[in-house]
Amino acid sequence: MKESFQTLSTDAQWHSLVHEAQAKAHLHLSEMLEHYLVVLLARFTCRAESLCEAVAPHYLKAMRNDGRNRPRELRDVGDTCLLLSGLFPGRTNKFAVNTDYYIGLGQSAYGEASTHLDTDDHPLFLMLAQRFVSAMDVLMTIRLMSNENSLLPDPLTACELNQHYDSQAAIQVVSKHCSPTSAIILNSDDKQNLH
Repeated sequence: MKESFQTLSTDAQWHSLVHEAQAKAHLHLSEMLEHYLVVLLARFTCRAESLCEAVAPHYLKAMRNDGRNRPRELRDVGDTCLLLSGLFPGRTNKFAVNTDYYIGLGQSAYGEASTHLDTDDHPLFLMLAQRFVSAMDVLMTIRLMSNENSLLPDPLTACELNQHYDSQAAIQVVSKHCSPTSAIILNSDDKQNLH
């Protein structure tokens, strides 16, 4: 993929990119989750500046909000966490927190949003909370496809993402930075033996 995020403008282009990233990451998202990522990416190109703000104050504000805006505010927090952990995982160090923080906060925000919805969106936000890492992996694969390595996590962080969350995109990050013989990623059996 040689196009920058700014040159992708249509939902069809985003859909094609999300579909290609799923194939490269060996993941299959539900149609509903795939569509949400397409909409999120299209929305992101219009409000990228929001990724420069601290997320925790927005989460706390949303949790204190008892009004009808609460699910939308929680969704925005979840979206920001998903974009930061997936598209800009190397940028998270700027805020002196690691990717684990954004994964946990994003899952919590989407989960809370799902509990405050009586609409058809309830299953979507519940799925976003449960499949956060898979959605993050698709976004991280998009970043890998763009060859903009400076915004990827470092190999050690990627290795931790694989160990803690079974992140498939993290394996690709490690293999980009290391030779095939030196890239050691623990498989599921090895992880169980460590605990």
